[in-house]
Amino acid sequence: MRKINIKTLHEVAPLRLPGYLDAVRARGRVEGDAIILSDEDFDVLRRQYQVPGIASEALGPVAKQRFAVCKSCAQSKEAGFGCFHHIGCCFGRWRSQPESKCPEGKW
Repeated sequence: MRKINIKTLHEVAPLRLPGYLDAVRARGRVEGDAIILSDEDFDVLRRQYQVPGIASEALGPVAKQRFAVCKSCAQSKEAGFGCFHHIGCCFGRWRSQPESKCPEGKW
């Protein structure tokens, strides 16, 4: 199960293809300030609404290594797809740039 904060969902929606928010609402269920999706629905929506050029499959090894660190960090939210210190790094553009630094100093 994936828990996505509704505020974060709205912040990243402009980085997705049109119709993303409606599709998430249709597949997920609201619990408090979050939407809960099954892992399968999350993967389907990610693939279907990913903007070409920033797909996670295209990320280099630096971004993948950093993402693994982020997933285990206490400052991450939504399983490493967001950070309390940096919004949007889950889309690879920020994590994949060698000059970017983790706000917690972990990479």
